[in-house]
Amino acid sequence: MCPPKKQGTSYDDRSAWNTAAATAGLKIGETALEFFGNRSKISRKRQNIIDDHNDALFEWQTKWNNDWIAYWSENQDLEAESEAAWVKANQLIAKNQVQAWNAVADATNDSYISFAKMMSVGHGEQTGRRSGAKTRAAVLEHGMRMGKLSAQLSGKLAENQLSSEMIANDVKLSNHAKRVEKAAGKPIPGTRPVLRESELPDQDSFAHLALGIGSNLMDASQTFRSLKSKNAMA
Repeated sequence: MCPPKKQGTSYDDRSAWNTAAATAGLKIGETALEFFGNRSKISRKRQNIIDDHNDALFEWQTKWNNDWIAYWSENQDLEAESEAAWVKANQLIAKNQVQAWNAVADATNDSYISFAKMMSVGHGEQTGRRSGAKTRAAVLEHGMRMGKLSAQLSGKLAENQLSSEMIANDVKLSNHAKRVEKAAGKPIPGTRPVLRESELPDQDSFAHLALGIGSNLMDASQTFRSLKSKNAMA
């Protein structure tokens, strides 16, 4: 025959166990909700930091690309200007050469005319002393004319040569300045954005959840023993 059940007690062993188990379940649920809630918040923070880094990286890469496009475009303009300057310089030098050849041709023609004029003197009707004087004067005039033509031609050729050299030097100096400008204008990428793992907030490991659940179970065990002790004392 089973012993009679004690009267006046609020908990028997089953009730104590059920109460402890229910309390443990609630606390374990709260612990799990808090754990996964914190993980979700940290995940969002981590993702926000990663997104900000990706935005900074995209901005850096876009600027770098735009700088190179602008640099390339500017260089194309500089090369076009240099080419145009050389074409213009060659045209001016060619013009100087044509002028020099024309000066030579004019001087040659003038020398032929002067020589012909000299030779024509003394072949007329006059003879004797007067004719000899005219011949000497014609020779002297021809010599003076040839000296003047020679001086004019030398000056013209020297002027054209100097002008051509100055034109070529100006173009060389201008193109050198453009090359320096090109080298100085080369874009610099700057520091590429870097995201280190240490900059991201740490996630709680599942060991933290396990410790929390373990603590809840220990609290439940303590609750069960406490209720059981009260039952025994009743």
